[in-house]
Amino acid sequence: MDATPSTHTPTFRWFPEGLIVLFLLAGTIGLYARVVHFDFVEYDDPDYVSDNKHVAIGLTPGSIIWAFTTNTSSNWHPVTWLSILLDVSLFGINAAAIHLENVLIHAVNAVLLFILLLKLTSEPWPSAWVAAMFAWHPLHVESVAWIAERKDALSTFFLFLCFLAYYRYVHKQTGRAYITVLFWLFLALLSKPMVVTAPCLMLLMDVWPLKRILNPELAPPRKLGHSPIGRLVVEKLPMFVLVAFSSFATYIAQSTGGSVGSLRGLSIPARISNAIVSYATYLRMMVYPRGLAIFYPHPAYLPGSHISIQALIVASIVLTAITVIAIVLARKMPWLLVGWLWFLGALVPAIGLVQVGMQAMADRYSYVPLVGIFIAIAWTSEKFLRKSGRAVGAALLIPIVIVCWHQIETWRNTQTVMEHAIAVVPNNYVAHASLGKVFDGQGRTEDARHEYEEALRIKPDDPLSFYNLAFQYQLKDDLPAAIDLYYKAILADPTYTAAFNNYGNLLMRVNRTADAEQAYRIGIARGGKDYPQLYHNYAILLAQQKQYDEAIKLWQTAVTLDPTYAAAHFRLGQALIIEKRLKEGIDELKMAARLEPGSVEMLTNLAWILATHPNPAFQDGPLAADLASTAVELTHNTNPGPLDVLAAADARIGQFQQAVQFATRAADLAGRQGKLDLAKAIRQRLELYENRQPYSAGQTPTTEPSEAGGNPH
Repeated sequence: MDATPSTHTPTFRWFPEGLIVLFLLAGTIGLYARVVHFDFVEYDDPDYVSDNKHVAIGLTPGSIIWAFTTNTSSNWHPVTWLSILLDVSLFGINAAAIHLENVLIHAVNAVLLFILLLKLTSEPWPSAWVAAMFAWHPLHVESVAWIAERKDALSTFFLFLCFLAYYRYVHKQTGRAYITVLFWLFLALLSKPMVVTAPCLMLLMDVWPLKRILNPELAPPRKLGHSPIGRLVVEKLPMFVLVAFSSFATYIAQSTGGSVGSLRGLSIPARISNAIVSYATYLRMMVYPRGLAIFYPHPAYLPGSHISIQALIVASIVLTAITVIAIVLARKMPWLLVGWLWFLGALVPAIGLVQVGMQAMADRYSYVPLVGIFIAIAWTSEKFLRKSGRAVGAALLIPIVIVCWHQIETWRNTQTVMEHAIAVVPNNYVAHASLGKVFDGQGRTEDARHEYEEALRIKPDDPLSFYNLAFQYQLKDDLPAAIDLYYKAILADPTYTAAFNNYGNLLMRVNRTADAEQAYRIGIARGGKDYPQLYHNYAILLAQQKQYDEAIKLWQTAVTLDPTYAAAHFRLGQALIIEKRLKEGIDELKMAARLEPGSVEMLTNLAWILATHPNPAFQDGPLAADLASTAVELTHNTNPGPLDVLAAADARIGQFQQAVQFATRAADLAGRQGKLDLAKAIRQRLELYENRQPYSAGQTPTTEPSEAGGNPH
């Protein structure tokens, strides 16, 4: 085990290697199979799939461009977006299908890890134990059962392929083999930038088990330098270039998304303290995986909360002791130091030194780092215990699988995830706020309010809870209270685009037009450039002020950001018609009607123009009749408006007898409903139909203000 490894490729046999692969695949898929019955989690999943209109389109040239240019969720991981877009193209917005793919990727990752370690060490049993722990440890449930964490499993898939390609490169040392390494590394980085430590992990593999410093056959060529260690580093410079590119792109995405905490908001001592305690906590969770949750609040962000001196001292002692032991035993047991440094190094991007988000730590961050600890344990056991160690290791997998089974169950839906998080993690304001949203969706308004208020008790400046409380008051039509709470949400998070949007909408409803305009402008400037609703509602405000040129530009931006935004297409079409840009306007109205074929307003507006426009070039009687007929069916013949439009459309195509019937019914309904002016206008048109004349009008539709909308966030 301590000897210099040979340069031949280990033989893959059906026993034990083939059976191990089958066992890993079957065990992992069987353990996680029930997640296909789980729902989307209303925390990040809406941004990634369920409420993402770009994703809803599926894989198209436009969505591919979007995947490479968006910083949605303050991340830049285009390959992850492409994988989700492909899922949607194949299966639609289907939680079961996406869950299943996550499970399959995770199972394949376990097999790839086994094959990698087998190739590196020719030791099947410790390799199998490491792969099994990777596949079945409860800390890794979050990376598999949470749809939004597709990026974890996918980036690791490419990372392990990169490591396998690196093993091949080390033994071949050809340009083609090296390019393959770079190719897989690039895909891994484009899936999730946390794998930026990959070149450093390859340096650790150079030390052990490859032992490239001691083995001339595997060492890099001398043209890269005189020092063996220096040559290993120089060899990886192109990899570090890719890492630098990915890091820069990620920093830009997270900074513009408001996710990177400033030094003013979180001091360097606070970051270092949290990092030390988090390292130790990951180790504790690896040994004793209890109290796992979707969110762990950072103590520095909670009033009156901080990391205790005792916890910091204990964590420092534990980390220092392990480091000293690993260094002292490095010559006899190099896997200890390599595994320990793997764990420490792979966690660096997510340990909080550069703080991203409000969490202290996260289960998903341990997905690759724990491999190092598993390696250290497995090879130490193999060295000292051999067969008895294998039996102990196999026995240890039993409680791991049992705890993993129960942890998976907590991910069944948003309510189970958040109730579990509240039960195991004190002061979990994010879980309280998210659970409140669930209760809102169930119509349990008072329960929801209690959760929001509890979240604000824990964290008095929680923007999510302010927003959701505001939305409750908005639904009750208590506009002053809702406006005040939306404003507090904006103060708590100056980049909260949804809060700016609804704040502006309510200000319009209370006739504070200047304040509403300011809210829309600031919201767009502070991060709402990818939020089409802001552009749409700002355009409505400008259209009410007859500023149609500016309104049209805003609506055009809205439909560019979201080509499926029917309301924006509709209002854009109306504004274009008002500005005498008839063909463009009609095209937009047609698009709106295609996107929302159940909208009576959109159907009747388009049908009216096609049936009554005085210019024959813009008339389309048959289409108008079809649209109006659909609108009449949708309103069950009880609305005089669609009947009036259908009468005009039938008259346009020469069906005057039907036009008379529909117009007569429309006029009678309008009269009975007290719409006397409408009834009078319909009777005037009825006289034309009775004389076998269609109605032509120069009327143009007006742009009505939209209601403040949205859902609890």
